[in-house]
Amino acid sequence: MNIVKTMHCSTRQQQRAIPNQVLDWLQTFGEEKMAVGGVTRRYFSKRSLKEMKSELGKPIVDLCSKYWAIHLIEAEDGAVITAYWKH
Repeated sequence: MNIVKTMHCSTRQQQRAIPNQVLDWLQTFGEEKMAVGGVTRRYFSKRSLKEMKSELGKPIVDLCSKYWAIHLIEAEDGAVITAYWKH
């Protein structure tokens, strides 16, 4: 999937060591929740991880488990505004 990112997102992604693949998985499998300002927050839930396991296989999902705390903020046009680790 071709991810459209803002310059802010690219900078934060590099600073926070967030791989492109995780952003792709968030856009494909992540749960959506509307946030303030008309943007969408995407995150991994039990349901989305279960779907990933059926699509990608349990070994891959288990290997990448450290990334399941990452969230992203997406504009109305689908561009990723920022990504961050939820603590």
